[in-house]
Amino acid sequence: MPLLLVISCNSDPKHSSDYQNMKTSLQSQEISSPTSFLEFKTDAHKNLLGQWVIEGTIMNSATLATYKNILVKLTYVDVDGKTISKENQAIEGDIRAGGSLDFKIKRPNIRDARNVVVSLVSAEGQNP
Repeated sequence: MPLLLVISCNSDPKHSSDYQNMKTSLQSQEISSPTSFLEFKTDAHKNLLGQWVIEGTIMNSATLATYKNILVKLTYVDVDGKTISKENQAIEGDIRAGGSLDFKIKRPNIRDARNVVVSLVSAEGQNP
């Protein structure tokens, strides 16, 4: 006599709803807190023309949010680490969740500056 097994998946609407609520909450947190999810690796040096060249990568550790309209602050410091000058610079491009974006900025020489520190001012989070 053949044996027939029937297997079904339980798709309880309550569990699905809980998952969706948790996902929406995480997405909302990521969109509203870009500084918590964007990290920089940068290198600043002067080229042969005396310009500052700031190259780097921005990494997005968010799992759902994409970031765009990124604004960074360039802080020029002297040999003692004291701030000489500051300026904001926009970085073009989108960074998808878990992705990264390479950038390169050229700026004129700032007298007595020995290094440039890059920090995040703002970014616009958006749904994937």
